[in-house]
Amino acid sequence: MKDMLFWKCLVMREITMISFLVRRSSTVATTSILISNSVFRSKPQPHSAAAFSTSLLFDETQIQFKESVAQFASENIAPHASKIDHTNYFPKEVNLWKSMGEFNLLGITAPEEYGGLGLGYLYHCIAMEEISRASASVGLSYGAHSNLCVNQLVRNGSPAQKEKYLPKLISGEHVGALAMSEPNSGSDVVSMKCKADRVDGGYLLNGNKMWCTNGPVAQTLVVYAKTDITAGSKGITAFIIEKGMPG
Repeated sequence: MKDMLFWKCLVMREITMISFLVRRSSTVATTSILISNSVFRSKPQPHSAAAFSTSLLFDETQIQFKESVAQFASENIAPHASKIDHTNYFPKEVNLWKSMGEFNLLGITAPEEYGGLGLGYLYHCIAMEEISRASASVGLSYGAHSNLCVNQLVRNGSPAQKEKYLPKLISGEHVGALAMSEPNSGSDVVSMKCKADRVDGGYLLNGNKMWCTNGPVAQTLVVYAKTDITAGSKGITAFIIEKGMPG
């Protein structure tokens, strides 16, 4: 009975994932670019959930990508996972951000002209899953950097902003973060109190932000603030804040 329940849950999970991929199929690109040609040391068993998912959903290029990231995470992230969780900080003897940048993990959805891989969201999800398998803590920080910061700049930044910020974020030289939530404004983003008032030479931001993953170590932050308090969600603007700016 337990086995039947397991496979029922597994099949339902696959149906859900297939439906998602079908809806997103127009944005998923097939590419021959690989992070590396390394082989994942511990392959899943033929009848395991991992093998079932991989063979059903991913093409050969995506499988190789997945195995390559899995090996990188196993060798470079997993050995430090316990210390990261116990100290609440990246170990000082290793630079995981730089290592991930050198392995081309920090700009998966970014154009190649800025140092990215120019791949779709499916590849980013694969990387996120394998990194989180090695360390959920690093996975959370990785997502905040590569999705909430880097991908925001890719989608919404001006050409000048992309040229200035993306290369260092993608190489791992800089860490990125997103600042949106506030002490009294979490999921209800529109209720945020942080304001941005136009002044000579730009804007002056006033307010408080909380729960900013990577915030203490980030050099580049995407910060949301209200520029028009009467316009609801249409009155919120994203600003790029650099570490060291006066304030």
